[in-house]
Amino acid sequence: QSTWGRIFQKSQMIVLVLCFQSAAAPTPASLSILPDAFNSNSSFLSDWMGNTLSIIGNLTLLDLSLPGSHDTMTWDLSDVIADGGIDDHSEIANVLNQLSGKVSTDWIITQAKCQTLSLLEQLNNGIRFIDFRIMYTSGDWRCLHMMQTKQLAVTYLTQLKQWLSQHTKEVVVLWFSKHGSACATGNDQYPDVSITHKLNFWGEVEKMFENLLIDARETRINETTINEMIAKGHRVVIFASDYEEMTNSSFRAIDGCKIDNQLTVNIAQEPKAASAEMERFQTARDRKANDTETGKFYLASLANPQPDGVIELAAELEYTDVDVVSNRKKCAELFNLPNMTRWCPPTLLDVSQLTNYYKQLTIDAAFENGWDFPNAIYIDAIDVDGTIRIGPQSQAAKVACTDFKWSSCSTKASCGSGYEPNGETEHLDAHDSDGTKHSFCALPWEAHYKCCAKAKNPTGKFGYVDTLIAHNLRKGCTSKDSIPASCSQLQALVASRRANYPKLVWDEYSSGRLSTWPSL
Repeated sequence: QSTWGRIFQKSQMIVLVLCFQSAAAPTPASLSILPDAFNSNSSFLSDWMGNTLSIIGNLTLLDLSLPGSHDTMTWDLSDVIADGGIDDHSEIANVLNQLSGKVSTDWIITQAKCQTLSLLEQLNNGIRFIDFRIMYTSGDWRCLHMMQTKQLAVTYLTQLKQWLSQHTKEVVVLWFSKHGSACATGNDQYPDVSITHKLNFWGEVEKMFENLLIDARETRINETTINEMIAKGHRVVIFASDYEEMTNSSFRAIDGCKIDNQLTVNIAQEPKAASAEMERFQTARDRKANDTETGKFYLASLANPQPDGVIELAAELEYTDVDVVSNRKKCAELFNLPNMTRWCPPTLLDVSQLTNYYKQLTIDAAFENGWDFPNAIYIDAIDVDGTIRIGPQSQAAKVACTDFKWSSCSTKASCGSGYEPNGETEHLDAHDSDGTKHSFCALPWEAHYKCCAKAKNPTGKFGYVDTLIAHNLRKGCTSKDSIPASCSQLQALVASRRANYPKLVWDEYSSGRLSTWPSL
């Protein structure tokens, strides 16, 4: 059962509140790296496939491991709840869609948003697998994650096409689905959407991309090399779930059921999750080989939703008069992280970054052990320079605030040593993270100011994209067609980039970050 389904089934009170709260590879002599590619910025990443073509060009798409983003389009969510936005509860979603504009949805957006970089920013930072979730909602096709996006789906695809025209040696893979169900069809994939609407949308896609789309009659992702794909101009690979109804079995797309999508275990069971991921990477080479024989695309999610019950407790904190200290403690306990006892991550981005802290460990271990990766990984909280955010300061927040206190009633923030204000104020009762209660401020021009304990690595990042590029280079450099001089130069470049964002661990119990747990 979906997370959003649990919200609406478990608590009618919360429902009411939510509803009504007002080319060929170059020779060593001709190998050219962009002059600024050696800097610690994303200029190398925006063309990393082209920049490494001398190494990866003779590999197939299914030989590579692409860095991807999960729920790619959540960076641009609107305040309108999408038709079909609540999985398994299309009727509720339709009612809420009609109420949009009459209810407060700001908080719901915080529970649905797991990316802050735009599509173009993600592409420029090296992302090459796009989790493009779509639904026919409010009279047209839009992207969604509970909420529908501000723009139409074709608007974002137009941006992608324009980007590809400027980055002529890059290949991008997209997966069209509503909620990551590879093989679901008909109403199970797109509730109450006619075949006509589906075919019309696909017609727009084909007309837009034209020959940039692969032609499956001549380009086979398990046989055609990257060099050959680029030479043919076939640089957009779309896996379309509900393939027959959506595309009329078009040779310009691949059946979404060809995606071998493996999910990770929730952070609430992190030791089990880490063990499963380590095993997955250890066995990835064999699984990829088996999938390659049948043209399947091995995809692994390293993204997590909130643990069961967290959204409900967060909603109570947001909307109702509850025992704040008890609620936070209950919420923290649901994560099962040693000594994290008082923090209830308030947004999906907070959960995503906490999850990423532990995912960096298994990604880094797999690379250092020389194991393989799936054909793509998709993950939350993509950050600048091809990183994933692992620190506790949410990409949407001014400061990290997992441990905090409130000031006495005052006209300005006065937090004291070791603390910093985050901009929040409270005029009525306020509770510190340790349970200390502050009564209401009698003078209307005074307020309590929230003071957050300074975190150790608030904006910590891990070099996610560069790690997968380094892996692809290592694979390409072991082939008989590899060019030693190119290998040496490019591997040194990417190693230096990885060194800017190495695995980073520390102990900060208040934010759930531990340096020696779990054991890998």
